[in-house]
Amino acid sequence: TDDYSETNVQTLGVDEGDVIKNDGRYFYIIGTDSSFNKKLRIFDSETMQYVYNDYLYDDKREIVYINDIYVNGNNLVAICSSGSKGAYSSYSYVYRASGDSAISSYVFDVSDKSNIKLVKSTSQDGSYISSRMIGSILYTVTEYAVFASTEQEVKERFMPKVNGEAIGCDCILIENEKSQRYICITAYDTADAQGTVSKIAMLSDADTVYCSENNLYVFGIKYLPGDEYNGEKIADCSTVINAFSLDGTSVTHIAKGEIDGEMVNKYCADEFDGYLRVATNYHDIKKQTNSNALFILYKKLNVVGKIRDIAKTELIKSVRFMGKEGYIVTFKNTDPLFSIDLSDSKAPKIKGELKLPGYSTYLHPISEGVLLGIGYDGDKDSADTGDIKVSMFDISDMKNPKEIDSIVFENSRTEGNYNAKAFVFDKARNLVCIPMNNGVLYKCKLIKVDGKKLSVYRDFLHEADEPDIDMGLFRTAYIGDNFYCISSAMVTRYSISSGEKTAEKKLYGDTAENQEPQTTKIEGKTTVSIPSITP
Repeated sequence: TDDYSETNVQTLGVDEGDVIKNDGRYFYIIGTDSSFNKKLRIFDSETMQYVYNDYLYDDKREIVYINDIYVNGNNLVAICSSGSKGAYSSYSYVYRASGDSAISSYVFDVSDKSNIKLVKSTSQDGSYISSRMIGSILYTVTEYAVFASTEQEVKERFMPKVNGEAIGCDCILIENEKSQRYICITAYDTADAQGTVSKIAMLSDADTVYCSENNLYVFGIKYLPGDEYNGEKIADCSTVINAFSLDGTSVTHIAKGEIDGEMVNKYCADEFDGYLRVATNYHDIKKQTNSNALFILYKKLNVVGKIRDIAKTELIKSVRFMGKEGYIVTFKNTDPLFSIDLSDSKAPKIKGELKLPGYSTYLHPISEGVLLGIGYDGDKDSADTGDIKVSMFDISDMKNPKEIDSIVFENSRTEGNYNAKAFVFDKARNLVCIPMNNGVLYKCKLIKVDGKKLSVYRDFLHEADEPDIDMGLFRTAYIGDNFYCISSAMVTRYSISSGEKTAEKKLYGDTAENQEPQTTKIEGKTTVSIPSITP
């Protein structure tokens, strides 16, 4: 069927890696066993059976950590970190190991779901920051830290490696000669098993990645040294921006810029009509208070427009850019939602402001003039992070944004508050799907968006019949009228129209014990081991 949920991405046409992918029949899942090892699972939504359920191993027969997966036709791409030296991506943050960290991306042919075949692999030094896929081209960003105590280690580690070979000087740029870290970017065509990997590295820091259809932006935080606090600087930190143009597998550095403050997440950045808009928060050194700003940059990342001192003493909690409009939520005690007119990039203007208790951590456009916010409820004095609030805003009049309806779920939490990929919107049925739990019960709330009203349309329970089962991953998806609650422990299927549970598949006590890996060799290049298939 063509009626199925896809990954909630920031930019249409630019895919993002995730822990679950859906092709309208099969779910591709990064699962977790009872020992917290990662597994690659392929689940048939019709038969409700796992047709593939295995660990991935490196050439030392150690289980690799699977960060993200992509599915493109009959190809599945797994981006992995090896053993304890890898970098582990955990929802809203990335832990980056120092020293010999590296990642590998494996391309599997999954045309035969029960017998997947490794057709290509690449490796690159550094901790995993992020990746994107446009068509069949995969772009991967790592940050490689140079740590060495001897001259020999300096020689061995000074340049990051791609596929075991040091990146040549002709592919290395120096943005900050004092930096001990490289941004490493690779690009290759996942549909071409014999294709080469293009690469570029730069001495600079990397924290956040935003990608449009034509450009990739890497943002790094630079903190102000103590001896500059009494100088001309306004903020205690700045964000260094490096822009790279994308043309197939060709990646070219085109500009560098710097702005005050730091971003909350990737949604603080957006490209429109050649302009880059970035929202940041920072501590104002001279005024000794928190502050927020919006910067608009053009061509060589020169600032051409800006708004400073947005909601002094508060901090940005969420941002959404929508063409010539922008929306920023800040919070200290109440939640101001600012509507910003971006039609004149050189003179952006705050048009309206709405103050509410609590705050939204994610904003999603629902329809023309309607914006949905997911976050936390609160009162006039504080926010209650134990209660989830879903708000619907009327933004048809930018001068007068209004909250027209809301629902509060007490004693609940959702990954959707800090990871937009957990948010699912079924536009055809006007249903918002939000997975929730209170530490004991796991549920999915299907919220109906009917004009200017919100209501709970379905409440699907996802519960193991054995005590103390760790659900691990918990996401949702739909295929046609079937709705799926997916965790590391089980999959439950419901009918959206009737609300009835139609099937359930359990997977308890799943570990790596007593599994003997078999070796699969890529001709003339890399050797990687994967275990025998245990559906």
